[in-house]
Amino acid sequence: GTGQTSFGQGWLNSDGTTLSASTSPTVNYITATSTTAISTFAGGLAVETSGLVYDYSTNNVGIGTTTPGSRLSVSGGTSIGSNYGVAAPSNGLIVEGSVGIGTAGPTELLEINGATAPTIKLKRTAGNQTVALKFYNEANSFVAGVGAKSDADVLQLYAGNPASVLATLSTTGFGIGTAAPGAKLSVSGGATIGASYDTTAAPSNGMIIEGNVGIGTTSPYQTLSVAGKAIITDNITSSYFTATSTTATSTFPYLSVT
Repeated sequence: GTGQTSFGQGWLNSDGTTLSASTSPTVNYITATSTTAISTFAGGLAVETSGLVYDYSTNNVGIGTTTPGSRLSVSGGTSIGSNYGVAAPSNGLIVEGSVGIGTAGPTELLEINGATAPTIKLKRTAGNQTVALKFYNEANSFVAGVGAKSDADVLQLYAGNPASVLATLSTTGFGIGTAAPGAKLSVSGGATIGASYDTTAAPSNGMIIEGNVGIGTTSPYQTLSVAGKAIITDNITSSYFTATSTTATSTFPYLSVT
């Protein structure tokens, strides 16, 4: 009905449009039947104390909390997506669609945009363990990963199951197949160099090179060019030797010609 009705120390009043009260009345429920009107509550709103809270002084909304500190504050886990009506991890978040940070139109599952070099920070808060980014296949089996040791300036690329180190970058150098490079470039195993040699297996702990090799020179003019002295403690087999110096003397302690 309309008009004013007394209820003990307070009253409720409805003019057909607005329902007002002198105190804070308690009712079992309120039903709004209009399909066009908007129900408006002056002041804050709380459902089941902390189930859903609107703080009119800050315009913040809280779910599971009576003191929302942001536009939306959720105390507990959150699921987002029409097919993700499942329990989220404790105090965690699961999202069905794409997520954009710094963008309103993400084109990948996760897209991060920023005007000043967007950065992802991974930090271990205790212990000297590896902080890693890991990749898994559709069977949830580990494929590869990138990790940084928190107790040293070391970045590693590893793969396989169990995982083995493929490459290591440290302040000492770059290592391939080793977790502790001892030089600027350390290779544990064989190496191949050359556009046509890249798919050929090198000898065990050896090297095969397609082009010319220069030692002490940046412009080798033969398959092997050595600018300086060389000591060879075993036999050398060659079609011929060319000595280009006009002043030095070539000395052969032993020579066999076939």
